[in-house]
Amino acid sequence: MKTVWLFLLMLSISGAGHALKGRAYILDETKSQWVELSREAQMDMLMSKLPPAGDLSSIGQVLWPLIQENEITFDPAKHFIHALPLGVASPSSLSGWKAGRASPVKILFENPLKEDVIVLDLILTFDYAGKYQGKGNYLANVRLLPANVSVMSLYRLTCIVDVAAPVNRGSAQNPLWAVRLFALLKGRDALLGGQDIQSFTFDVDGLGKWSVN
Repeated sequence: MKTVWLFLLMLSISGAGHALKGRAYILDETKSQWVELSREAQMDMLMSKLPPAGDLSSIGQVLWPLIQENEITFDPAKHFIHALPLGVASPSSLSGWKAGRASPVKILFENPLKEDVIVLDLILTFDYAGKYQGKGNYLANVRLLPANVSVMSLYRLTCIVDVAAPVNRGSAQNPLWAVRLFALLKGRDALLGGQDIQSFTFDVDGLGKWSVN
């Protein structure tokens, strides 16, 4: 994770003279309108205890290249994470699954002329409330989907997702698993070299509670 951050920071500094500027909105689905994304409130998940060794199977890739130089490289067959009981290979071995989705997040990059030259939505989807032998709240099929991607000519977009190790916010007897995804986005002016880096965290737990920051 630190290596990716340092690499993107160096690229951002190198093109500061013609920098793009990013901003983000989240869809208020009760009003059907986009509101500016608050970057403060989020789940206190990193303070949760780490999963005790031997009680979880974390299945899926931990680094997802969603978009590379405008090309959508998201693969639903590869880019997901499960948090399942140790030794369980498939969510079908659990019961009680419910499908969930976070409100879409819209990210925009504007050029010095205040034109929105890069626009995309990111949507967190997941299955939650999985029970194993009647206990726990497990997660499956946690994905971050790119949608409505629009990039003007001569601009480039790259998006990488880094997956943190799941944490147990419950107990060993009745676990409540939670997952955090880090989304790193780089918008770049391919002609003049200006660029901007935006980062977001997407959190979800086995009760279907989610947050974006």
